[in-house]
Amino acid sequence: MKQLDIYGNEISLEETESKPLDHQGGRTTLKTWFRNCHGFRQGFYCKNCKFFEIKMRKGQVYHKCVKMSTSSCRETDIRKNDIACNLYESKK
Repeated sequence: MKQLDIYGNEISLEETESKPLDHQGGRTTLKTWFRNCHGFRQGFYCKNCKFFEIKMRKGQVYHKCVKMSTSSCRETDIRKNDIACNLYESKK
């Protein structure tokens, strides 16, 4: 079967199927979604942002972003050396 693209050309349906991203295994995480929405700020790191928090629980250290979420699940963990998003504000 064929389908028309936005230019009126015929494309087979096999070419229009979406394929999952290889590096994520087809899964969009909260951090990926958040970064896609807000973009990146090159040259700045999460560890220097005022929204960066370090939480301790049962002897474990967790890094969180207040803007993204501070829930206790690991899906909201960030790395302190991640490139900061455009919501970055430096610590005073």
